[in-house]
Amino acid sequence: MEMNQTLARQIENAFPKWIRYGMMPNPNTKYYKLGYRTLIVAVFPYSYPQKTNAFSKYASIPDYHRVVKEELAAIFDPLGVEYLSFTDISPFPEKQLAQELGLGQIGKHNLLLTKDYGSFVFIGEVLLKEELPEKKYQIPELCTGCGACVSACPTNSLEYGFCKGSCLSFLTQKKTLTPEEEAMLQKGDTLWGCDLCQLVCPVTKNAVLTGIEAFQKPVLELTKEKLKTLTQEEFQEIYHDFAFCYKGIEILKRNARLLDEKEI
Repeated sequence: MEMNQTLARQIENAFPKWIRYGMMPNPNTKYYKLGYRTLIVAVFPYSYPQKTNAFSKYASIPDYHRVVKEELAAIFDPLGVEYLSFTDISPFPEKQLAQELGLGQIGKHNLLLTKDYGSFVFIGEVLLKEELPEKKYQIPELCTGCGACVSACPTNSLEYGFCKGSCLSFLTQKKTLTPEEEAMLQKGDTLWGCDLCQLVCPVTKNAVLTGIEAFQKPVLELTKEKLKTLTQEEFQEIYHDFAFCYKGIEILKRNARLLDEKEI
C-alpha cells in the first residue's frame, strides 16, 4: 500500500500546537487484521497553576477520558477518515509507545516525562486504516535520576523501582485494603490519587501550562466533610464527569474514614 502523504500533511495541520504526536505502523495484531495500518500516539497536557488538596490534579478537572476523545474527534472528524480512538483503557502500552516515538521519557517515578509539560500529560491513541509515514523523534533525556521523587514518596514505592502495590495513587483507588495497606494509605493525606512524586520533579516543576481549555483550571468542589453527607445517587449525579466517579462513593468514604482515624 502506498503511503498517504496528503493525509499525513492534513493531520499535521490539524493538530493544535500544544498536542505533540507521533506515528508508527500499528503493532497490535488484532486491529491490524481488521485493516488498521497506522497508530498515532499523542500527549495531552493538563498542567495548571492552582494547587489541589485531597484530590490529585488529574482528578480535579473534567474526566480526561471524555476530553481526550473530544480533542481527537475535533482533529479527525473533519478529515473524513475512519478511525478508532483510545485513552487509558487501551490495547496499547501507552507510556512505552510514547517513549518509543520520542514524545517523552519514562522517568524514575514510572511516569512519562515530556520536555514542555513534565509528567502532567494524558496519552491518547488513534488507529487509521491508511498507511502513513512514520513520525518519531529522538527520545529526550529528561530524567536525571536525581531521586527527588523517591524521597517524596511517603510509602517508599519508588525506592527499588516502581512498586504499584504501595503507591498511594493505587491504594486510594483499590476496592479492598489489607490492614497493612490501610496503614500505608494513612501516610498520605489524599482521598484520590497522589501527585507528590510529580510535584517535586525538576522537569515537571517547570511545566508549561496546558492549552486545552477543559484542563486549564480545577473545577472539582468536594471536601471530606461534604463527601460524608452524600448518597451514592447524589454522588453519581453531581460528579459523573470526573475520572474517579466510576469507582463509586464507598471507596472515597473509606479513604476519608482512614484519614480521620489518622488525625485522632
